[in-house]
Amino acid sequence: APDATTAEVNNDLPPMKSIVVPLADRPTPNVLEPNPSMSVPGAKAFIDLYYPCITNGKAEELALRYSPKAQKSVSIGGAHSVVKGRDDIKRQIASLVGSQFAVKSVVAQDLPGDDGGAFVLISGMVQTSPAAGGSISPFAHSVSLVPAASVGCSGAPGASFVIHNDAMMITPPMQSFVGIPPQNTGIGIEQQQQQGPPPGLASGFGGDAMPPGMNGPPQQPLPPQGPPGLNGPPPGIRQAPGRGI
Repeated sequence: APDATTAEVNNDLPPMKSIVVPLADRPTPNVLEPNPSMSVPGAKAFIDLYYPCITNGKAEELALRYSPKAQKSVSIGGAHSVVKGRDDIKRQIASLVGSQFAVKSVVAQDLPGDDGGAFVLISGMVQTSPAAGGSISPFAHSVSLVPAASVGCSGAPGASFVIHNDAMMITPPMQSFVGIPPQNTGIGIEQQQQQGPPPGLASGFGGDAMPPGMNGPPQQPLPPQGPPGLNGPPPGIRQAPGRGI
């Protein structure tokens, strides 16, 4: 029987789909920067697709955006789940369907090399669905995006990505189930110049409901930013000095 990686390229499965950066968000090359970074627009395109898919129950659609060898993990409470393969990734996504995310902070940077990939670190608040506990908690999310062309997926050249690594940590609930506002996509994204991502988030703390496949003790995570309030993220795009958008 074929393993999970082989199954990803089976013709009987729906083909991969890429995360495409809209034309309006693509940076314009110039003399000083003929090949501008796509990390910030790639991060925005990811956020605009990923969290609404979870909220609206589009697990199968989102699962098509992962590379053939992608790894996905979720940490909730004292348990940690790591999965590979489209079917297992889809099931893990489905365990959070109905949850609402309010993104508060985003940092994006280029991956090492000249491939045009991006590492994205996101933090904010999540109201999990009743099936997943129905509580409001901080979350932190690290994602590695690779160019779609590098894994044989079609898309706009230089402006299309697939998810290669996806690690989310949800910390203990902060209050009872009262509802949080829908995500505002006018977030600020800070671009870093350092090369190479920090380790993926892979930890959690006390809690109850969690996705299937939970096992093993977690590693220590990067803590979430701890943003104040839930009234929407700051406008505009923030960028470290010396880089064009």
